[in-house]
Amino acid sequence: MSDSELTQKKNLAYAGLQLSQSGAGRLYSFKDDSYLSASLMIISFPVAADVEIDGVFYGGAGERILVPVGMRHISVSLPGYCTWEKTLMLRQEPMTIRAQLKRSGDFRIINE
Repeated sequence: MSDSELTQKKNLAYAGLQLSQSGAGRLYSFKDDSYLSASLMIISFPVAADVEIDGVFYGGAGERILVPVGMRHISVSLPGYCTWEKTLMLRQEPMTIRAQLKRSGDFRIINE
C-alpha cells in the first residue's frame, strides 16, 4: 500500500468511514450508526417555536432538519408557553413530530 493510500485510509477511518475494494471500484460505507442522519420535521402549535435537540439549538419549528440517529431528547419552546419535551429513538426514515404547546400559567395581571 502506498503512502497516499495509507493516508487516505487513515483519513477515512477518522471520518468514520471504511473503504471496501470491489470489482466496480471503491465503496465507502459507515462503520457504525453514529454518522447516519434522520430527517426530522417538527411542527409546533402555535408556530414559530424554538427547537432544541440534546440541548443544542436547531432553529425554528417548521424547518426540516438532519439529526444523528439514536435516542434524542427534543425540546420545543416559545415564550408564554410550557416547554414541550419528548425523548425519541430516531432512525433513518423521515419523521414528522407535532408539538402542541400549552399556555404557561406563570403570568399575572396587575391592576394599579
